[in-house]
Amino acid sequence: MRIPLYDADGNKYFVAAPADVHQIAGMPLDIAAASSGGWAADAIREICADGAGSHRSHGLLVGPFALNDAFGLLIVNTNGTLAERSGNGLTIFAQHLVAAVHCDRTRPFVVRIHHDRTAPFDAPIEPAELDGEQGFWIDMGAPRFGWQAVGATESEVRACVINDRDANCVVALQEVNADWSCSQFVSVGNPHCVTFLRSSASLAQLDAERSALIPPLTAIAFSSVHGAVRGAGRPCKYGVNLQWAVATKSDQVEARVFERDERWTPSSGSSATAVASAARHLGLTGGSMIHVVMPGGTKRVRFDGERALLFGRAQRIGSGQ
Repeated sequence: MRIPLYDADGNKYFVAAPADVHQIAGMPLDIAAASSGGWAADAIREICADGAGSHRSHGLLVGPFALNDAFGLLIVNTNGTLAERSGNGLTIFAQHLVAAVHCDRTRPFVVRIHHDRTAPFDAPIEPAELDGEQGFWIDMGAPRFGWQAVGATESEVRACVINDRDANCVVALQEVNADWSCSQFVSVGNPHCVTFLRSSASLAQLDAERSALIPPLTAIAFSSVHGAVRGAGRPCKYGVNLQWAVATKSDQVEARVFERDERWTPSSGSSATAVASAARHLGLTGGSMIHVVMPGGTKRVRFDGERALLFGRAQRIGSGQ
């Protein structure tokens, strides 16, 4: 069983067909039943683990499941939980669908993500070329803002102001670093907290301290730490993805990402969408297209009314068993 491995700006996912996971799980995988995720830890161990206590990818994509009007998808984190959304995961899955001739690169199609805690989400995807690059525009939906949108506990969030607009001060982040006092909660189907810094020098300082920051940030980002009951995260019940950002131009934001369940990551499509949405919401950027610069590459996010669309590209880099 050879499972293809893809890369999207430093994020790597294996893509397994339901029949492949069936062999590992020992049970047929109907997408509704599979959304319980009870099989996922075994699949991660068999496909993603390198045998030395770490993983060869940032997760596993399982699909396509045959649906009448969409390609069904499950996104599995390396800890065996299911993800509600992944911009890079959707990019990789779109590339796989085209490469495996499940769909035509010249026509739009829909990927439907299933999850055990949320209703299925339909992501319309349009093959496209941007700045000479072949990729896909992925409709990430309409962002929502504020502590209620991400399921944060109100008592752990204070009011603050960014650019004369109301924002969120997250007590736990401010306790780690006093300069992390102004953030914006954003939901793009999964929860994000974007903290805006004064300058790129502040991001460089963050890079220098990233190893030492793993324990306190894990306690904030994850919804289960060291065996704690999942769904008991603080300040957000189911955890939150953390970003630090600086608006460097009217259409550009530089960012770093600490993902719940994965820690530091060089690139994240949903995080790029959240960063661009937060910067636009707070009036720190303008125009319909925003470039989000991360260590793994630059993501382009454009806005069509209230909806955010992410441009992504991916390539196959190998395979595993």
